[in-house]
Amino acid sequence: MNARVTCCLLGLAIVLGGLGLAWRRLTRPETLVSPAHAIPPLEYFASASSFSEVEQARAQLQALARRHLYVLQLRQAELLHAVQSGDSGQRARAVAELQQLAAEFEQALDEFRGTGEEPLLTTGLLTLLASERAHARWLDVYLRLLYQQPTESVVGRLAGEAVAVARATGRLEEVLAALRHVTRIPLEFEGKRSVQAALDGFTLTNQTRSPAPLPARNTSG
Repeated sequence: MNARVTCCLLGLAIVLGGLGLAWRRLTRPETLVSPAHAIPPLEYFASASSFSEVEQARAQLQALARRHLYVLQLRQAELLHAVQSGDSGQRARAVAELQQLAAEFEQALDEFRGTGEEPLLTTGLLTLLASERAHARWLDVYLRLLYQQPTESVVGRLAGEAVAVARATGRLEEVLAALRHVTRIPLEFEGKRSVQAALDGFTLTNQTRSPAPLPARNTSG
């Protein structure tokens, strides 16, 4: 009987010793699981339809922006028609409403700010301002887009026009500095090449332009 008890106690000691060794191995610093590793990856929480829902929401947001732009541009076309073919009273009202329409474009930009749809609405606003010959405000809107979203294609597409408007309004250095800022971005994107082309065109124009005649030297005395 004593021999059996002794064997049982010996076996229990071996088991406990093994458990203790295993516990020490599991609790060593190199084997502990940190809280960051304990959290499953994002894919674990995503259902099969999560990404399609995101894309659907994105598509709906884009559709809202496009519809908003369509409504504003439709009003713009009607007002421009009134300016060109209406009587004096109609023209005066249309001009006033066109100015109000620019404010509505700005309001739409505020509503869609941070959604990625700003370039679409900004393009519409720039078109309106160009038709109104509001050159100073056109440059303000263009430069705002350039500094906020310099990789957008519209920045490059309108770079040449920005240089021309800046030259006419006395803001050439300001615009050239902004365009050079875009070319220094360490990424390749479509608009970057267009911006560089606008800068190269400006440089070439300056090089081929005939220099202004020097004032005649005063040889009297």
